[in-house]
Amino acid sequence: RYFKGDNTFRLDGRPWKVPDDGFYTTVANVDFALRFLDDARKTEKPWFLYIAFNAPHAPLQPMEQDYRKYEGRYDAGWDIIRKRRLRKQKEIGLFAGDVDAGPRPDHVRAWNELTADQRDWEIRRMTALAAMIDRVDQETGRLVDNLAANGELDNTVILFVSDNGACPYDRKSAGRNKKPWEPGASWSDSTGWAWARNSPFRYYKQNQFEGGVATPAIVHWPAGLKAKPGSVNHDPAHLVDVLPTLAGLAGAEIPTTWPGRKPTALAGTTLEPVLAGNPLGERPPIHYLFSTDRGLREGNWKLVSFRSAPWELYDLTEDRAEQRDLAAQEPERVAAMVRRWHETAADALRSPQKPLREAARGPHRHPEWTKYGARK
Repeated sequence: RYFKGDNTFRLDGRPWKVPDDGFYTTVANVDFALRFLDDARKTEKPWFLYIAFNAPHAPLQPMEQDYRKYEGRYDAGWDIIRKRRLRKQKEIGLFAGDVDAGPRPDHVRAWNELTADQRDWEIRRMTALAAMIDRVDQETGRLVDNLAANGELDNTVILFVSDNGACPYDRKSAGRNKKPWEPGASWSDSTGWAWARNSPFRYYKQNQFEGGVATPAIVHWPAGLKAKPGSVNHDPAHLVDVLPTLAGLAGAEIPTTWPGRKPTALAGTTLEPVLAGNPLGERPPIHYLFSTDRGLREGNWKLVSFRSAPWELYDLTEDRAEQRDLAAQEPERVAAMVRRWHETAADALRSPQKPLREAARGPHRHPEWTKYGARK
């Protein structure tokens, strides 16, 4: 995918042929972004640019020079790497010093229990993924440099977000014995490294626990941002907040009527108070749903269910990593939040309320999690 593309690539709505040589998707994303900016600068109109990097989504296919930079970085294994990351997260203030990250889950094997071949394979996979993230950073830097060279950096709002937590799905890998940049190599993600990458959280992409939905959002806007540079704001936000925020900053009015249709009311709220250096204040609940993974965030309270398993309840102020389920102690709160979850689901999906059922899979097993990592 990254070196050869596929038949989904489009330019101006038409199929686009990938060059035979010298192509890499992450680089091409910014190559075209810079072309689009050059076109936009020919007018006096404001512009909006959206870049959706494929990386570091599987298949893990890094550029060789990026891979070489990370060789040896992950030899210590995921147990030690997760501890190092958590220590650094506490040092820089991302999490409180007493955050409880919990033990390694049963579905992740201890690093020292793996065979030498298994450790070698896992090291190479994490090295490849780190290299792909590094390339995203380099290409984002190239875009930022272009804005600076054109005198636009100070008054351009840059919002950098990730779509979900780490991916644990260890699907079939092709070319395992090849270099990851060689033809025929198509490596999958790793469950053990997903656990390490999601420090200090539980679970992963698609799950509505914090390991699936808590991702970074970085904002840069020297001319308008009043929050202290480098500061961290812990108010909950969601992608549904992006449109009302950008519309508010631009002074644009979001229409409530449209010829031939009735626009749906926006689900999000503006994050302008946060950008001004103030608390966000009260916001609408955040509703989560992916397949049968469900959740609801109301203030500091988080209601969550793993694949239709019974609802769990967490106070994220006291338990940021969701280690202490309070559902049994707070039955009335759970019942009220479950009702609100179903009301929102019915309104958004136009679907009837479905009864709870037994979990399709136990919360510590999944057929696509690393096979030698799941204990029986």
